[in-house]
Amino acid sequence: MLPEIEKIKGVPPGAVLKWALKKKGIGPSVFAMEIGVFPGIISDVTKLRRGITPKLSIKLGEGLGVEDDYFMLLQANYKVGTEKKDQILKSQKTPDLSILRRQIFWDIDFDKIDFIRFKSYVIQRIFERGNESEIKEIIRFYGEEECKMVIREARNLFVPAVANAENYLNIKKSEIKCLQNSNGKQYQQPWLRY
Repeated sequence: MLPEIEKIKGVPPGAVLKWALKKKGIGPSVFAMEIGVFPGIISDVTKLRRGITPKLSIKLGEGLGVEDDYFMLLQANYKVGTEKKDQILKSQKTPDLSILRRQIFWDIDFDKIDFIRFKSYVIQRIFERGNESEIKEIIRFYGEEECKMVIREARNLFVPAVANAENYLNIKKSEIKCLQNSNGKQYQQPWLRY
């Protein structure tokens, strides 16, 4: 049985689904076939790359023995929580700019950076080229979970960003998408611009 929604409000529905499948002892692909959806859909949901639709919520509910709207309500609660965080960030608008060195952003106009819209760029750049106080400020401003998500999903990273992610966010190399080949194995070539 899955937890009551009130107890897990704000948790991504994909994380709940991943937990439920693990508890059930079934993989995402097998479960997808059982409920009649493409395996990639369930995989994307459990990796937090895709949200829940009403149609999928019904299928998940039937497959896991919960109400049809269970996962849709989780999705709504998660989205509301995410929007609240975004509004807080927008009200803050920028991290403490006295801590960030302008030279890190040599290729763009520092005074015109939209720290909300280009958060992935800012997080990656600071993790690649920032010092300890700059990295800590970015983690404070965006939040640890947001920084982890950006680093894990990055298309490419310089070596210092990987090392900083390990040090400041406790992310293992095996969790970083751009360090994996199509078979899910870690690249071994030292010359790659990870």
